[in-house]
Amino acid sequence: MDAVAWARTNLDEAKALLSGRTRTPTDDPIVNKVINKMVDRSDEGMLKYGHTAEQCKKPTAKWIDEAIEELLDACIYLERLKLSLKTGE
Repeated sequence: MDAVAWARTNLDEAKALLSGRTRTPTDDPIVNKVINKMVDRSDEGMLKYGHTAEQCKKPTAKWIDEAIEELLDACIYLERLKLSLKTGE
């Protein structure tokens, strides 16, 4: 069994191993939080798909469609938060 197959079948253990690695901090804790989230998301993608985004050879139009879908979801989340602020939730 290769490393990717092992990680897929042992997802919790693989995540635990990856979470213990050292991160490169900046002087800004907010930036560090974003960097750590990006690294975590990359790790999850590697475990799920078995390759990096760079190695993924989908057509440019597909990348654009996926980005649009993500941004539309973000708009929905922001509208929901805005409603919460207005209603005091």
